[in-house]
Amino acid sequence: MLPTALNDIDSLDGSINGPVMSFSFKRKETRTEDVNITFHIFDKKLTDPSCSYWKQNLSSQKGLWSTDGCNLEHFDRERGVVKCHCNHLTNFAILMSPASITETESVHHRRLGVMSIVGCSISILGMILTISSYAYFWRAVRSNRSIILLNLCTVLLQAYALFLAGVDKTSQHVLCTSISVLLHYIFLTAFFLMLSEGCIIAQLVLRPLDTRNRLHTWLGISYGVPLVIVIISAAVFRLEGYGNDQFCWLSIDTGLIWTFAGPALAIIGVNSIITVAVIKSLFGTSIMSKKEIADKMKKVHLFISLLYLF
Repeated sequence: MLPTALNDIDSLDGSINGPVMSFSFKRKETRTEDVNITFHIFDKKLTDPSCSYWKQNLSSQKGLWSTDGCNLEHFDRERGVVKCHCNHLTNFAILMSPASITETESVHHRRLGVMSIVGCSISILGMILTISSYAYFWRAVRSNRSIILLNLCTVLLQAYALFLAGVDKTSQHVLCTSISVLLHYIFLTAFFLMLSEGCIIAQLVLRPLDTRNRLHTWLGISYGVPLVIVIISAAVFRLEGYGNDQFCWLSIDTGLIWTFAGPALAIIGVNSIITVAVIKSLFGTSIMSKKEIADKMKKVHLFISLLYLF
């Protein structure tokens, strides 16, 4: 009964893909209310949902679909759910269009997929070679730092393998969510293991007299803190944002990505500070060593000079 496109600058071109919902207040006074609306769409093959409302033009007695005051909150193509937020009440609908992935975009997507496969495969090979080398020379290289490094390589090996095997399993919602949660935990663990290794290096260089063994503490932090972060994130977001119709990873729209990016950036910052402090300490040690050599040379030169005077 209502058209989906009009010759108007504000009109939207697409198909109504869901029930048209109408809301109003049966009161005399005029009031504005924010509403959250969940639509269950008819055709899951359509894409680009637009939260729209029917805007009546009183002067021309015509109308059009407009998005003023309405925003898209979430789109789950697998379950056929679209969530909208509007700051007014009227007639609402979801307008969607056929998938408009151009040939160029499809080629870029395939190229990115090939790059990911090649890059992760090279990384997996590097992890395997590192683990094998340390295992073969274990008696010579055994230390707390080596144990942390082997844990890091093992975790990254699992992360890359899981990424290649399941990042595109978007057709199965439960499986995709599970893979996203596991990737969230594994990659966070990798970053915390990097932090632990940085702290161990700092202890060796900056506090060489401190011989306390904190290996179990660092391993507990590396595996325990990420688990707490993932559990809290999953509970707060109710698993919303773990996977979407494009990939099985953390969603950017819901802000869930910051539960990974935030700790990762903090760890990068701490490790950067540790790196600067270690380099400064090593540089200072090198200068002191050179000064000691220079002082010895001066004493020898002075002794030779005294002998010459005699």
